[in-house]
Amino acid sequence: MSVIRSPQSRCFTLIELLIVISVISLLVSILLPGLNRAKCLARRAACSSNMHQIKLAFVLYSNSFKGRIPRIRETGPSLLTGVWADKLYDNSLDNTAIFHCPSAPTRTYSPQSNGAFKMAYGMEWYMGGKLSYGIEDPARTVLMGEGINECVLGYHGYGVYKNESLNWGLPDDTRHNGVSNILCMDGCVAPYTRDDAIHGGELVWYNSGS
Repeated sequence: MSVIRSPQSRCFTLIELLIVISVISLLVSILLPGLNRAKCLARRAACSSNMHQIKLAFVLYSNSFKGRIPRIRETGPSLLTGVWADKLYDNSLDNTAIFHCPSAPTRTYSPQSNGAFKMAYGMEWYMGGKLSYGIEDPARTVLMGEGINECVLGYHGYGVYKNESLNWGLPDDTRHNGVSNILCMDGCVAPYTRDDAIHGGELVWYNSGS
């Protein structure tokens, strides 16, 4: 009677194993930066979508208050409540998700709370209370951006400002690989470096007229 012999299994040699590991490592090093860039672009797109939705909330507020944009904050004993986002929220919103940038997870907003100083988005400081339909160049005029305070990192997010000498309310270009999303009065959102946003001449800041 003949005996059926099973073929002997062949093991990898150490050299072959090292070659396989090297090839896998090379593929990872090639693909990983692309994946990271894709994730960054996806977060920036989500941030841009948030801004578009906030712009719609601005429009609804303006329609409800004779064309006026909400003031950046209320004057009173506390600067921590009554900011522009509170006005939009009270007028037409039922959640706060659109105020949260996915690239700034620690910067959150809660209505009528001290979370106003840590908001991910800031309204252009001098646009508050203005008539929305009286803007000369809405396609270039800044309504909102991603603000940061470099004096006390993480604060004064609720306003953006052009004056670099103050070091607060500057466009935060650390979130999206060196750029910051800017929302203009016409509803367009585009990424800018801080230098381009402040000195590039393309955007109009209401406080300076340039």
